[in-house]
This record gives sequence, structure tokens and C-alpha cells, in this order.
Amino acid sequence: MVLSGCAAFGAFAQVAEKAGPNLVPGGDFEGDALSKHWKWNDNKGTFAVQAAPGRNGGQAAALKSTGTSDRGKFYVTGMTVPAGAALRVSLWAKCENLQGGTWVNYEGPASEGGSAKFDLAGGSSDWTYYEHRWIAKGKNAAPGTPLKLEIWFYVYGRGTLTLDEIECRAIEPDAEGAAKHAAAQALAFAKTVSAATAPRPRNSRRSRPP
Repeated sequence: MVLSGCAAFGAFAQVAEKAGPNLVPGGDFEGDALSKHWKWNDNKGTFAVQAAPGRNGGQAAALKSTGTSDRGKFYVTGMTVPAGAALRVSLWAKCENLQGGTWVNYEGPASEGGSAKFDLAGGSSDWTYYEHRWIAKGKNAAPGTPLKLEIWFYVYGRGTLTLDEIECRAIEPDAEGAAKHAAAQALAFAKTVSAATAPRPRNSRRSRPP
């Protein structure tokens, strides 16, 4: 399943919500974030990762694969989320002649309550926004229990995948924001109705001279 852009989430985009801080260490790849926080395998010399120009002029991570069968692995660890938390994972990605595709997987105790993963498209594309939402259930974990979380990227086939602005945030409904949004919509609707039903001024007619 490929999820691309906010339009892929329908009702989610219509609900006001609050988002916590980004839990992904080095998700912006600035400075030494790539070498400090991220890990990868060289897949017997067919997979490499290096800094590349980012989406907004900063740095990004370019994952380059020359293999055709085995998969390259790129991952980040060191995150902790509470059991039962609703999470929003988002990132920007672009591809250059990526013959296969990429499977993004959540690993560690936070993902043991069920499968949690999504796919990135292959081929060639400019920067594309991806967003995925899931619940960190854990396996038989009581709500609020701290759970370790890792995010892994499995790259298949030859080509280059460049990643930037990777985020994982806990989200919750924003009742106050939803109320303000509803009030604004109601006011706009009332103004529209008022304008549509207001009496129109009649054209005045001048009497003709005798």
C-alpha cells in the first residue's frame, strides 16, 4: 500500500489534532545526524548511504543500491513511545531510477501488537510527501507503558532513494481547535446565506420629460 500526500487520508485530514515533538533522532539529517543516529548495512558492497541536497536546501540521506536481489537496510533506533499512543509518521522522498521499491517497517516492542508498515513508490519522482498513521499497541502492554520503537527502510532493486524530514509524532484530538474550526465554518456559512438572501436594490426609473 502506497500512501502519498494528505489526500490519501480523507477523514484524518478533517480532524483537528495536536502533535507532540518529533521522536526521530536526526530525522532532518542536518550536521552529523546521518552518521550519529542512523545505521545501514552495505549488503555485500551493493548498498551505500551518503549525504545529499535536501528538499529545502539542507541535507538529506541518499540511499543508493546497485544490487538486484538482496535488500538494503537503513534504520534508526532510540525511540520510546507509550503503549496505546496514536502515531503519525511522515517523510519526504524522491526516487531516481529505483527499479524496485521501499518497504518502511516499524520494529521493536511498540509494533508487536500487529503489523505496522507502509510502502514508498519506486521509479523516478520528484520530492513526494508520505504520511502514515498507526497505534503503538505493544503485545499485552498496559496503556501508557513505555515501548521501544525502531523505523527501518528496506530498499529493493537498483536505483537511488533520497529521504528527508522524517518524523514520528504522537497525536491526539484537539477539541479546542475543532470547536474554533466549526465556529469559523458556521460564521462563514451564515455570511454566505445572508448575502444570498439579502434584498436587492431596485433600479430607480427617471420620468421622461414632457
